Amino acid sequence: FSDIKTEQIIMDLEPEIADQFKKLKGNGNWNDLAKKLLTAYQTQLEAKKPLPVENAKRYVPAAIKKHALAKTNGSCAFPGCTKPYEILHHTARFSLTHEHNPDQLTPLCKAHEQLAHLGLIENEEQPPNEWRLRAAPDKSDQKYKIDQLVAQHRVASQ
Repeated sequence: FSDIKTEQIIMDLEPEIADQFKKLKGNGNWNDLAKKLLTAYQTQLEAKKPLPVENAKRYVPAAIKKHALAKTNGSCAFPGCTKPYEILHHTARFSLTHEHNPDQLTPLCKAHEQLAHLGLIENEEQPPNEWRLRAAPDKSDQKYKIDQLVAQHRVASQ
């Protein structure tokens, strides 16, 4: 952020909140404050993280869903996307793991969820900021094979 943009953001806040931010910033810079706040928020999320539910039904328990959505504030986690999430995506496919692991559930919009199931996201089991698009799927990947079977089943059941 430039100082002008930052000041505009601060001005959009309630005056009491803007003053608290300025006090927290002190002689430091806005970037350092933002990093500290994000780190504290991530630590808080980790402390409240629910345990994975193994041998689960397809339904994602509310506590796990809440944790997964809190990571992105209900937005698509794909880098650069600002759309609201539509689907909680299992980066480690549910049909392979039979668990709802909060670290492997990622909120995605429909378009990015489709990219994932086409096998076009590289590093999918890493945090979303490390994801890259592939030119073609890795057809030897177990997840790709599962995704193809699911796609065939969906077409057949329509």
